[in-house]
Amino acid sequence: MKLEIKNLKTMQGHDCLAFSLTLYIDGKRSMTVRNDGNGGCHFYELGNPDYNKLKKMADALPMVVTDIKNSDGTFFEYQPDVDHIIDRLIDKTLASKKLKRLMKKKTVVIEDSEVSSWSGLPDGKWMEKGKLMELRDIIASRYPNATILNELAFDDAVELCVGKI
Repeated sequence: MKLEIKNLKTMQGHDCLAFSLTLYIDGKRSMTVRNDGNGGCHFYELGNPDYNKLKKMADALPMVVTDIKNSDGTFFEYQPDVDHIIDRLIDKTLASKKLKRLMKKKTVVIEDSEVSSWSGLPDGKWMEKGKLMELRDIIASRYPNATILNELAFDDAVELCVGKI
């Protein structure tokens, strides 16, 4: 089942992100989903049969392990629900928009889960220690563990940036 969101409108609510979006399933409009930003669950169109499809999809997902420790030292885990699926779609959409905007004029790098950007594109020429070098070579020499996102497939770059950009 391919999920896609369109018409995403967001604003910062009182307790969380307030939004409104249109959810498409397998290319067909399915439902409107919204959250008023006051800390509650998302609102879905009542009686929509596609909600049950999403519920089954969420139930089939593996448990999510967080970085929060329980009193016995194990990490807290939970079963994702439909809100979790929608939240991940929103995160991916927002990261995609921001990354697309950044990558037009900048070189975007990720290292140790931290995203940063450099003015200019990876093949742009820069002076480094008296030598004319490509920006990608300068970044590689200074940050050997960094990945230049501009040089990855866009979808792969977005996956690396979700929640970090």
